[in-house]
Amino acid sequence: MSRRVSQENRHKKLYYELQEKGELREANLQAARRFFQSDERARIHKNQRTGKLNTRQLVKASTGSREVFLQDRTRKVLKNTVVQVVVDISGSMAGTKVVYAAHTCLIINKLCELFNLNTEVLGFTSAWSGNLIHCVYKKFGSRMRDDDFLDGFWSSLKHMNQNNDGDSILFARERLLNTGKDKRKIMFVLSDGLPAGPRGDIETFTHDVVKKIEKEKWIEIYGIGILSKYVEEFYKDHMVVWDIRELEKSLLDFFKRVMYLNCS
Repeated sequence: MSRRVSQENRHKKLYYELQEKGELREANLQAARRFFQSDERARIHKNQRTGKLNTRQLVKASTGSREVFLQDRTRKVLKNTVVQVVVDISGSMAGTKVVYAAHTCLIINKLCELFNLNTEVLGFTSAWSGNLIHCVYKKFGSRMRDDDFLDGFWSSLKHMNQNNDGDSILFARERLLNTGKDKRKIMFVLSDGLPAGPRGDIETFTHDVVKKIEKEKWIEIYGIGILSKYVEEFYKDHMVVWDIRELEKSLLDFFKRVMYLNCS
């Protein structure tokens, strides 16, 4: 059996073995739904210039004030937000890490679908020649069935080699910027360790790319470490997946904080 075929079958088998053991649990998004629909989190902002008319504040209109409207906070947070997931499928991710990464992608996508957020899912690695390989598992504006994603994901693992994070993030950045100027843009980068490649100081370059994106503020970029805390060295805001059984809760907590970050 060739290396390419064995990588696909090996990880597919591992995925279903972990599923049978109950470690890869089906996403139950009721907690997310309750959170974003609760009176506490979906509370209104008063004294807004646009929104639903606040009849209790009509007296202000007589004084010339335009701040007599109410706005739903959650609707404001989720409106016009696009999410991009960029996952490392390099050789160091082989085994449990890449299986965890696949499951993480599925749950993030389900969270985004729950609130109708436009989402894209990409993978990155490099060929033995050093040329970058970008896998597009889901494009913006499309739907993604779990089975279709997993089939494409396992197949792409035949390319597992090195991870040039910096250049791959720049590739993803251009696609994300093309979603429109009025959109709030969020990028999640899933990785397990230090960038690696055949040419140049890729680690420093990745640092520079991430800092540039964080500084320019057109895109909000977050690192998600897969059984590794190296994301702490590259991303100002990050989380680490250590226990796949706690993945859904940890991701939901992270997702909630990210969605409300920078949104008053």
